[in-house]
Amino acid sequence: MFCPGRLARLLQEPPWQEWVKPGMQPYLQFLVQGTESRSFEKAVVKRHLENFVSHKSEILKLADQVLPELEEVLVILAAAVCPTSPLTLDLDRDKVDMSFRYLRLLRNRYSTFDLVWELGLEEEYLKRLAGYIDDLYRSCGDTGEA
Repeated sequence: MFCPGRLARLLQEPPWQEWVKPGMQPYLQFLVQGTESRSFEKAVVKRHLENFVSHKSEILKLADQVLPELEEVLVILAAAVCPTSPLTLDLDRDKVDMSFRYLRLLRNRYSTFDLVWELGLEEEYLKRLAGYIDDLYRSCGDTGEA
């Protein structure tokens, strides 16, 4: 079973519309489209969390199988000189943070980003991602700022 306190805290959070950063305003219509037929109701979120707990070992096995394939794709893309990091796209640190913070709202489908949010791990995930991105920028002598 998941932590029932997490569900209560999750449902007390303000709707996403109330915490959209000004930098995302130009993309607001896409966030609205991506969320218009989604449900953030307690019963739906509870079902997601219960399903995750019930199937956690199978989910982790699938992830273990897919991650090496994704790494291989990155190698292929890099060899073809395709962008594979924020550096190659010339994105500043704030844009990278915003893109991952709102990613779960852009498409009408359930993804790992939704699960991370539902489990209450979004800030930890974003902090780790920020560290990774900062390391990338430092390795090139860049601050990652606009």
